[in-house]
Amino acid sequence: MNIYAGYDAFPPDGDHQEAMHSFWFHDHRAAFTANNNYLGLNGMFLVYDAKDPGHEFNTSGSLRLPCYYGITDFPVILSDKKFCATAAGRTEMFNAVGAGAPAGDKWIVNGKIQPKLTVRRRKYRFRFLNTGPAKTWDITLIKPDGTVGTVVVVGTDANFLEHPIAVDDGANAANSNSTTAPIVPGAIRVSVAERYDCDH
Repeated sequence: MNIYAGYDAFPPDGDHQEAMHSFWFHDHRAAFTANNNYLGLNGMFLVYDAKDPGHEFNTSGSLRLPCYYGITDFPVILSDKKFCATAAGRTEMFNAVGAGAPAGDKWIVNGKIQPKLTVRRRKYRFRFLNTGPAKTWDITLIKPDGTVGTVVVVGTDANFLEHPIAVDDGANAANSNSTTAPIVPGAIRVSVAERYDCDH
């Protein structure tokens, strides 16, 4: 049985509003955390419970979110990497402890260079995670006609929100957190180490 935060105030197993579902992990070696994270030593760990059971059946307490891992429920681990050679030679490591990450020339999703996912007409769940090391991402849903679609945010970091928040470039544009330059209407801005759990 899971024990949630607030155990004393909400017996017998804590405050269910504190249930966490989308975790991530990375190496923490002193002076090498950024280097090792840049090299891809990170990942996501998904946790299921009665509210988020890992299936879409109408069971007691279930939110019935898209939950079939790798079919309708996708971790989307974002990073940018430098692959093209430079005059300085190899670019996959930081040159010195404390030095900033090299600016990427390719964006990476789940370890693949600029991949594409073919989907069907149905609801999907994407668990966005920005592993950095420095880039901020503005995520929008672009429909086949080129217009911005609605993204529904159901959780941030590891917790569900009190209620879902729709984000688009129309009536729900004020829900976007892309509020500093460059402003991207209808975007969800994902900074380094942030997670967003979204339905589309």
